[in-house]
Amino acid sequence: MSIKSSSPIASLIEKYKLLPHPEGGFYSRSYTSEKRLDPTCLGKEFSGVRPLATAIYFLIPEGKFSAFHRLKNDEVWHFYKGDPVRIHTISDGGVYADFVIGDDLRNDSAFQYLVPAGTWMSAELVSAQFGFGFVGCTVAPGFDFEDLEMGEKANLIQRFPEYRDLLNRLCL
Repeated sequence: MSIKSSSPIASLIEKYKLLPHPEGGFYSRSYTSEKRLDPTCLGKEFSGVRPLATAIYFLIPEGKFSAFHRLKNDEVWHFYKGDPVRIHTISDGGVYADFVIGDDLRNDSAFQYLVPAGTWMSAELVSAQFGFGFVGCTVAPGFDFEDLEMGEKANLIQRFPEYRDLLNRLCL
């Protein structure tokens, strides 16, 4: 992806020292709690010590998306700037939902959205007026890449065939 050095995307990447994220887009960690949670305080799905919470900045440029993935943690998405972002979710039981975070309160969007732990999720821009969506994600207990499971397209389609088109479009 070619980014013009004078673009808002380049400015955000530079200002917030954003790096490519494995699920798509760009990110940088903005907060890590100094408080730590011992593994005995966490569910059996976690191994090792975790920060109480973490937060990142996350940039989705036009034409890109956050690919289907899930976390062992609850994740709150926050809207900051740019185009509204649609968050797609599929529960373990196969229930699909979507929600738009953005600043157009007349069209049923909000500034935050909670994705519960274990939920498959993906995100993409709703429109391309600005050419990017700049959001944040807060995770508790704190994020570790060990807690990230990327969705494998074939497996998800086999499990949720009714969402084949969506999964084909938003899986890596």
